[in-house]
Amino acid sequence: MNKYLITFCLALALCLSLPSFALSKLGHKVVCQLSFQQLSTPHQNKIKQLLAAIPKNEQQRINRYNHQKLSKTISFADSCTWADAIKKSAKFDRYKSWHYMNVPRSQQNITSTRCSQPCLLTAIALHQSQLARSSQRAPLLTSQLKPQNTWQRAQALMFLSHWIADMHQPLHVSFKSDRGGNQQQIVLTTKPSTKNSTKPVSFKQKCTNLHWYWDECLLTSHTRQQDKLVEQLSKAWRTAPIKLWQQQSVTSWANESLALIRMPDFRYCHLDENAVCQPLKQKVILGVDYQQQFYPILEQQLLKASARLVANIEQYL
Repeated sequence: MNKYLITFCLALALCLSLPSFALSKLGHKVVCQLSFQQLSTPHQNKIKQLLAAIPKNEQQRINRYNHQKLSKTISFADSCTWADAIKKSAKFDRYKSWHYMNVPRSQQNITSTRCSQPCLLTAIALHQSQLARSSQRAPLLTSQLKPQNTWQRAQALMFLSHWIADMHQPLHVSFKSDRGGNQQQIVLTTKPSTKNSTKPVSFKQKCTNLHWYWDECLLTSHTRQQDKLVEQLSKAWRTAPIKLWQQQSVTSWANESLALIRMPDFRYCHLDENAVCQPLKQKVILGVDYQQQFYPILEQQLLKASARLVANIEQYL
């Protein structure tokens, strides 16, 4: 009996020690919490009024997805995970392809704002438009809106906030043939590839493909604490070229991600003599030097997403 009890306790401890968030949770929450902190009080109040209009069943869906008490009050950071929380619901099936955009392996620059089918680029444009139109029709006080109209505005805000963050995870702009790096197998090792590498704060042997690594392992390699990461990015905000980032177009955001995944050091593909990004046919070994090179880049991507989300909320809400 004691043997089984010990086994159960060890298993429970292991479950509790696993990261609570992937990028779809931690990354989105960080982007939205940081954005919320940078907004003016009137804009914060508008967001709070919209969040209060989220139906109870959707509030519970968000809390359940984030492993929180079902009765917890929804924050803006929580709401930004809603677009992932609804993925298992048939009612929202049509939004699944909106989280990413596929490009040809030969493409080096994105100029069009359209996709052949609904994608991340068109999703951002659509919900910018929806939020703007609803704002123009809205009374001076959001509380004067009919509940259904307020819920529609809340959905537009939650979708737009989620899409902007997704655009800044580089592998959300990638290739269909390997499902955005989900089929690119990786092997993680604590052994550095270069003599100058040092062991990071944390290194979990968990992620098995490149997309998963960029969603979770790279982000949580330094911290799993949402508030700590927001604090770090808040300090970086003070000296970052926020205005410059905010002035750039959505296609430029997509091109930033495309440029990253085409880098040889990114280890997603290799460029042939025609600059076509050909798939790698073997597992990729990622050492701590990879983490040291790309974690600061991922932090900057989160910072850019936050800055651009602030600009969108100020413009469209």
